[in-house]
Amino acid sequence: MKYWITTIALSCVIGLGTVACHANAQSSRNTTKALVGSWRILSVETIRQSTGEVFYPWMGSRPTGMIIYLPNGYMAVQLMRDPPAKFASSTYEGATLEEMRNAFLAYYAYYGRYTLDEEKGIVTHHVESSLYPEEHGITYKRFFTFEGDRLTLVTAPFVEEGEERVNRLVWERM
Repeated sequence: MKYWITTIALSCVIGLGTVACHANAQSSRNTTKALVGSWRILSVETIRQSTGEVFYPWMGSRPTGMIIYLPNGYMAVQLMRDPPAKFASSTYEGATLEEMRNAFLAYYAYYGRYTLDEEKGIVTHHVESSLYPEEHGITYKRFFTFEGDRLTLVTAPFVEEGEERVNRLVWERM
């Protein structure tokens, strides 16, 4: 009798564990499915942690760009500042060094693999290559939320000009 009770109890624990594992795997697949696709940038906001003030120093108030998440675990992002940089000449070959510098500073791009931590609501970008050489091989953790056809990514806090800030990027599914 004891043997049967132990066997039934163990079967229930294993069964519940399988159900829980299946539910977690299913939930993770749903999050990945929601993330996969092409997203157009709506806003890039910088938020002062001390006051909650929102301002737009990095990419301007109406940047353009997109982020793409592929089902195979790769992603790519490109952003262009508002207003975009301009060259006085009709081609980049005729641009001055100052115009080239401004164009470089007005654009941002990287690609690599991504991983999800659904419990913490974090997508991690594993940068393989970037417009900025110092970013090769680093990781960026982004807190993510979905609301309808919008994806919001928030950076970890960082210190700039002596104050703690975060960037909030709002994307719309294309």
